[in-house]
Amino acid sequence: MTAARKKRTAGAGRRAKGVPGRARVERTKRETEMKQKQLAQWVHRLHMLEKESPGSELQPEDAEPTADEDKPARPHCLSEDSCNGLACRDTVFTHEELFQELRTLALTRGGVLTHAMRKEIWPFFLGHASAGHTHSLQDQHKLPVMDSALYFAGKIGPHREDDQIEKDVERSLWHYDVVKTIRESDRRTKRRSLTWIINSVLRTDPELHYYQGYHDICSVFLLVTGDQAAYPLVLQVSETYMREGMRSNFDTVLNAIRMLFPLIQRADEELYDHIQESGVEPFFALPWMITWFAHHLQRFDAVARLYDAFLCSHPLFSLYVSAAVVLDARQRVLSCECDFGTMHNTLSKLPYVMDVERVLEIAIGLFEDTPPGTLVKISAMENVLMSSSYFQFPYVYQQQFGVEKPLPVVPNAFARHKRYVAHLFWAVLYCR
Repeated sequence: MTAARKKRTAGAGRRAKGVPGRARVERTKRETEMKQKQLAQWVHRLHMLEKESPGSELQPEDAEPTADEDKPARPHCLSEDSCNGLACRDTVFTHEELFQELRTLALTRGGVLTHAMRKEIWPFFLGHASAGHTHSLQDQHKLPVMDSALYFAGKIGPHREDDQIEKDVERSLWHYDVVKTIRESDRRTKRRSLTWIINSVLRTDPELHYYQGYHDICSVFLLVTGDQAAYPLVLQVSETYMREGMRSNFDTVLNAIRMLFPLIQRADEELYDHIQESGVEPFFALPWMITWFAHHLQRFDAVARLYDAFLCSHPLFSLYVSAAVVLDARQRVLSCECDFGTMHNTLSKLPYVMDVERVLEIAIGLFEDTPPGTLVKISAMENVLMSSSYFQFPYVYQQQFGVEKPLPVVPNAFARHKRYVAHLFWAVLYCR
C-alpha cells in the first residue's frame, strides 16, 4: 500500500469518528426542536379550550356547571402535517389532560424552554388563564399605575414590613445574568414594579408575612411575565406553595427541613453518616426552600427551569431538590473535612455549582422512591406536619387537574436516570 493511500485511509477513519460530542449536540438540538413544537401545539390546545370556557379562571371539579358547560369543550385539532407525533385526534382535551401533558414537558429535560412559553404555561399551572387568553386575569388583578409609596401610604397606610421591603428591593435585580447589563433607569423601573407586586400581595392577604428572600421569588415572576401578569401568579404561590414560609415564623418550614437528612439517608447511608459526624444541622437548606434557589443561581435560565418543575409539583418538591443537590455533590461532600464549620460552608455553597438538569433527575427519582407520605412517617414528623399546607395538596385550584398523587409517574426521560441510587454514585466515584 502506497504512502498516499495509507494517508487517505487513516484520514477516512478519523473522519468517520467525527468531532467529539457532535452527535450528542445534534441529538439534543433535534430533541429541543421537537419539544418546542410539542409545547406550541399543547399551548394552542390550551388557548382553544380557554376560548370555549365560560370564564378566564379555571373552575374546580365541584363547581356548578353552566349551560355552556354541559358539553365539554372541543378544541380544534392542528393539521395532521404539523402534529409531529402528537396525538392529533378529534377528541376532547380536558384541563386534566392538558395539565398532564404540559407537566410532563415541564419536568423533562429543558422544561418549557423559553420565557415566551412560560408566560403561557405558568398561569395555567397556577389555575389562571394563559397570557394568550383574551379575558386574562390580568384584567381582574390590576396593579396600581402610580407611585407605590403614595398609593399604599395614602390609601391603605404603612405596612409593618415596609422598611425591610425597601432595603431588600434596593439590593435586588443585580445578580442574574439577564439584568447585569441593563440600564440603571430600567433597573429602577423594575424595582418599582417589584415593590408594587410585593405590597399588593401583602395587602391583599394580611395574613401573609414578608420574609427576606421573598423578593427573589417575586423577581423571577416579574422578569418572566412582566409586572401585571406576575401579581396574580405571585399571590397564588404565596397562598399555597409558600404559605408556611409566610406565616409569622418559620417553625413549620424548619420542621419540614428536618426531613432532609432522613431523605438523604434513604438514598446514601455513607454520605448521611459523614454529614452527621460533622454535627451539621439541615438548616443550611432553609434559603434554598424559601426562595426556590432563586437567591443562589446567577444564570436566570437555570432559575426559571427549576420553577418550571416547582409550579407543577408537590409543595415539598423543593425539599427533594435540596436533597438531590447534596447527593449530586457526593464526592465533594465526602472529601470535606468532618468538622462543623467546614461542612456547613461546603453544603451552603453547593447550589452555586449545581447541574440543574441532573439535580432534577435525582429529585424526581427520590420523590418516586420516598413520597412525602412515606417521608413524613420515617422522619417521625406526622404530628407536626400533616396539618400544614404542605399536606393540603392538591390545592383547590388544582382539583380541575385531577391531581391526586403529585408526580404519579416518572417521565420516560428520567426513568433511565435514577442517579440517586448508591451504586451509581460509586461508579462515578471510581470512574477514571
